[in-house]
Amino acid sequence: MSAVAGTTALAVFWVVLPVVDILSGSGKTNVSSNGGTPKGDFVLVERAPKVQFKRRAAIATTQHIQVSPKGDFLGWFPETGNLELEFQITQTEDPLAFERPSFSFPHITEQTTTRLVAFANAPFPIAAKATGFFSRKETQRAHRSGTFSDPRALIHIPKGFDIKSPGVMVVFYHGHGATLRRDVYKRQRVPQQITESGVNAVVVAPQFAVDARSSNPGKLSRKGGLKRFLDEVATQLANEHGAPGAREVFAKMPVVVVAYSGGYVPAAWSVSRGGIGDRLKGLVLLDALYGHVDRFADWIASDRSAFLINAYAGGSPRRNSQRLKAALREKGVPYRTELNGQLRPGSVTFLSAVTSHRSYVTRAWTKSPIADVLRRMHYVLGDPPVHLRTIAASQ
Repeated sequence: MSAVAGTTALAVFWVVLPVVDILSGSGKTNVSSNGGTPKGDFVLVERAPKVQFKRRAAIATTQHIQVSPKGDFLGWFPETGNLELEFQITQTEDPLAFERPSFSFPHITEQTTTRLVAFANAPFPIAAKATGFFSRKETQRAHRSGTFSDPRALIHIPKGFDIKSPGVMVVFYHGHGATLRRDVYKRQRVPQQITESGVNAVVVAPQFAVDARSSNPGKLSRKGGLKRFLDEVATQLANEHGAPGAREVFAKMPVVVVAYSGGYVPAAWSVSRGGIGDRLKGLVLLDALYGHVDRFADWIASDRSAFLINAYAGGSPRRNSQRLKAALREKGVPYRTELNGQLRPGSVTFLSAVTSHRSYVTRAWTKSPIADVLRRMHYVLGDPPVHLRTIAASQ
């Protein structure tokens, strides 16, 4: 069963329709949730048609009703408008024996999905002779140790993600000495920040060099490398989500690249030759500007549709930030040094924030900086669905 397009709801509801309500088209419909015990009810707005009975045979009829959320359910549905539901009632020869109808909303995820998945177009594995970032001896040693052989990426779809609402895909690039499970998931809490943001977003984080001091971007250094990777990711996300048409939505979804520390190298290649065009809505560098200043400056000057946030603590990222500011002044690109209000296309922001490099993904200019960026992307996402804000508030 499905809801009419354009409405939002949370997961699956069981609705008990008293027989007297169906027959008379009046009264209230009591509701309970599989995921909790909220208090409230749905008041019938549009009367359901009377049911036709047929003796000694079962009949399945489709009914339509409109309901308006009341009580605690207000937080799960749009502030305005009613929810229109379609369901089937199976009758038997006993006119009082109705099956309890179930309501599901396939465009909204019922539970969080966080997985490590292997991809053919992930940064690695890649042939030792094709890496090109280290000496042959260093590269061969890294391959023997498994440093460049992990094809997996972490994918995360939060509970309540709505495929029919505007969304964004966060592509996260980790730094040196990292693994997806230990660092991206547990220490840096990247998937958790997506959920806590309360916006309609998913995340994919590819594994680069495994627990090693390397910024090698692997296949993402190739022209169109990011596009090929995200095309494959779109298929996987659609399979996980399960809604009809989901792959096309994920394949066109706006993208924000977030790079931490040594993730600046794949970030530089992604924005300059990743091949995703105007899908790229922003780049966030978290104490990551260790190099490629000219490449970033050229991209900023040539693409005024995407924003940049460059936050830094000290050392090389601070020095390179001054170089990037100078390059932008020469190119006539304005920038700011405070992050106030909503982000805008083409905005450039430099933020000097805290001094702890290791914790920068969880605490930079604010706690959970990735979540903060997503909340400022109103021009891409619009108002987040109410039910996502409710889920985020409960975290």
